[in-house]
Amino acid sequence: MALRLDNRPLLGTIDRDLFVTPSIMPTLKAAVNRKLNVLVLGPPGSGKTTLLRSLAADHGDAQPAVYVDLGPAQDAMQALVVIADALGQRWGAFGDMLRSSVVPETTPSGTLLRLARRLGEAPSSLILVDAPPGEGNAHTLFGRLRDVLWEQGHQWVVAANDVLRDELTRPPANAFFDVHLDLAPLSPAEQHEFLVRRLGPEPNLDVDAMVDQTDGLPRSLVELARIGCALGPIHGRAAGQARPAARAVGEAPGHSIDDRGVPRGPRAHLRLGSTATRNARGLWPARQAGSARA
Repeated sequence: MALRLDNRPLLGTIDRDLFVTPSIMPTLKAAVNRKLNVLVLGPPGSGKTTLLRSLAADHGDAQPAVYVDLGPAQDAMQALVVIADALGQRWGAFGDMLRSSVVPETTPSGTLLRLARRLGEAPSSLILVDAPPGEGNAHTLFGRLRDVLWEQGHQWVVAANDVLRDELTRPPANAFFDVHLDLAPLSPAEQHEFLVRRLGPEPNLDVDAMVDQTDGLPRSLVELARIGCALGPIHGRAAGQARPAARAVGEAPGHSIDDRGVPRGPRAHLRLGSTATRNARGLWPARQAGSARA
């Protein structure tokens, strides 16, 4: 059976054996060792969170590595509070007011500066920031507040969605990051290793046939493998009919495929043939379009 086919990012500790080292990891580690600030950009599902958690797990003890998920933060002010909490800063009544959205008696810029300066009171750390907020807030954090953050002893690795590329690479934020890296899709060899580690000795799936059947992103590969495992061993039609069958299923939006490979719904009359792997490959276009689910 499959070892791990859910969408949760890896922790980098107990599931270290499932981690496939991306091509940018040597450059990233070299930059971290040289105390440089790094920006990592990638689309959703490309492995940004797993990359940061793996980096934190492998980081030495000389400087603490602090992983910070900014997903819940809606703006730059909330992001600074979340980062401070992760660094172990205590905010007292001032922090309580921020969390309850009560505006302190100061200008927004003054509040941001006070919050940013408080980060400097924490011990020097490697701060691994995941999913900074958009709509100009990422630019505020690493652009408008750049000089304040530069004055502190922290080192930063920021992993952000591709949609924030402009915010984080235009002046003055671009100068904050010494190294810019793009988290690219996995190569065919990396895809093969990824699937082998995730699937284990799964007898009904041909890993070689699944390589290069998606966009190469880890989340897409997991989804494809999940479809294959859900279908199970199927025999019948020729392998070449798997893709036309998937397209026909796609003509009936909202229909699903049961564990025997049979489309369910009033207008779905096709029964898929071939192996589970080939059916999973054929279903991928319909799955991406949202018209089929395993």
